[in-house]
Amino acid sequence: MRVRIDNGTCLLKPSIDMERAALALWAERLRPDEKITYKGRGPDDGEYWTVRLEAADVGLTLVGNFEEDKRAIESLRNAFFFGCNPIFVEAVGDGVRIAATRCKLCGSYVIDMPSAEWKTCQPCSERCQHELERGITHSETKELDVGNFCVKCGRAPAPTGATT
Repeated sequence: MRVRIDNGTCLLKPSIDMERAALALWAERLRPDEKITYKGRGPDDGEYWTVRLEAADVGLTLVGNFEEDKRAIESLRNAFFFGCNPIFVEAVGDGVRIAATRCKLCGSYVIDMPSAEWKTCQPCSERCQHELERGITHSETKELDVGNFCVKCGRAPAPTGATT
């Protein structure tokens, strides 16, 4: 399975006939914004990442065989684990496009962890009139810390002196 993060969505392209058949069933049975169930991850042995998904009684295991796939699958796992179950977007050729959720403000699809967790896309978070609160925060590296974050969009303010 080839897995690519693209414009707030994830494009899944089959590599073998079994994947092609599963994605064809999804494309046939699912409608836009229909939920896909996140069924967990692993086994991860350092060689590859896996994520298990299910929809319309069809299970699919995404296995990252290439470095780019591994990064995309890890990003998906984090978005689904911390945010919500993924949703079907559309069929694309012999593949499908999925997303973590939609932005609660503008309706655009989101796939990254902070956007999925807070259901707020990056452009909307940049326009947010932040209301900061002190509490537990975490980053893409999954490190926990205590700091300030916005209670509306979930983003932390840029460190003093940082440029964006």
